Amino acid sequence: ASARAAVAMFAQLGDWLGEANASVVLAETKRQTAAYPAAALLLERALSTYTELHDRFGQATALISLALVRRLTGEFSSAADAAQRALRLSRELGKPREHAQALVLLGDLRRDTGDFPAAVAAAEQALGLYRDTGDRAGQARALWTLGAAQRAAGNYAAATTTLTRGLDLWRSVGHSYCQASTLLYLGALR
Repeated sequence: ASARAAVAMFAQLGDWLGEANASVVLAETKRQTAAYPAAALLLERALSTYTELHDRFGQATALISLALVRRLTGEFSSAADAAQRALRLSRELGKPREHAQALVLLGDLRRDTGDFPAAVAAAEQALGLYRDTGDRAGQARALWTLGAAQRAAGNYAAATTTLTRGLDLWRSVGHSYCQASTLLYLGALR
């Protein structure tokens, strides 16, 4: 409720950037509750505002979130388009974290659509960026995407090794939910 109130208050104040930022936060809440059409609408509006304000970083972050929502609704082409745009913007802006996030999303999308070599390549690039920035949770997420692509391609031994590396990282950062998800995925491989 407070994110919704923030969106309304920023709109009332005429603070378009504040409204866009609050809309992205509210969209995340909507995504987490599977209210995908509402999340997409909020993100599209935020993206439009960021574009009008020439806020390229805002555009990149909104596009990453929009790509995720589109992927979750099975709109793979639209999701890939948003992820590619976010990838380009984050690269131009020199934002390795967002660049890696877009690559992970592209890796997941490529796996979803059966392009396993492209999925592996995107995940490996993201892993390198996360490693360069010292982001261990990001590395674990990239390893998840890489391992899932390896598994989908039938390379079970590599997937087991990759996911085990990711599990170690999830443990080191104390992310219990991701540990459990990785253990479940590893169990399906054994």
